[in-house]
Amino acid sequence: MNDLLFATVLALAWFATVNAAASVAAAALGWVLDRTLTTVRPASAARVFFVVRLLPGVASLFFTIALFLPAHWRLEPTNADESAGYSLVLLAAVGAAILVATAWRAWVAARATGWIGRVWARRSQPRAIDAGGVPVYCLPYTSPIVSLVGVFRPRLFVATQVLDALTADELDVSVAHELAHLRSRDNLKRVLVACSPDSAGRARGIRRQSMRQRRCGLRRGDGPGSPSGPGRVRPASPGPCLDEVRPAGRGPGT
Repeated sequence: MNDLLFATVLALAWFATVNAAASVAAAALGWVLDRTLTTVRPASAARVFFVVRLLPGVASLFFTIALFLPAHWRLEPTNADESAGYSLVLLAAVGAAILVATAWRAWVAARATGWIGRVWARRSQPRAIDAGGVPVYCLPYTSPIVSLVGVFRPRLFVATQVLDALTADELDVSVAHELAHLRSRDNLKRVLVACSPDSAGRARGIRRQSMRQRRCGLRRGDGPGSPSGPGRVRPASPGPCLDEVRPAGRGPGT
């Protein structure tokens, strides 16, 4: 086995090992934090869960790229004619599978976000609503949606039903809620989570961390759009800042 191939196998094997260990640690830490951060400000709790969610990917990539590979190329003798055993190859295959799954997840998320942005842009009309410089578009939909789409050039889409149902004050609260997402860079954080490789991304503990981070993000300390405010805002989709908005005191279907 040549040096480059052997180094690649070793790197992927180490990546898989560190990623699995960090994923278990993140799941355990998330379980503890889920029970101890109940009295912490939502904004602080959201930041903590975001860091924990990225821990497996950051730890494994840092170890592999910044520690293992430089040490291997510096200390490993050339032309050593070493071979990889079955267990090492299996670990390398797991590491490669984690990276491929992460790339696929990121591509699907980017494709879905781009598709919904293009479709909504074609079907919507600009609306003169003060949203802190963010362009606002009205969607001819009956679903109660207010959605901030985009990371670097965000646009705010508001369904017709929302404009018809909410009062001016309630609409201001809903817009302020979306601007709070923008200030906290929630869309960018969701992109980073989608691009973060981890071997337990579908495990119950990891999924709970993502859900808790989103719930905390919706109830940040500044209060716009929180359930205690004039309008009720709740997450409608795992997509970037896609919310359902209902006027206070009105339940589903009203």
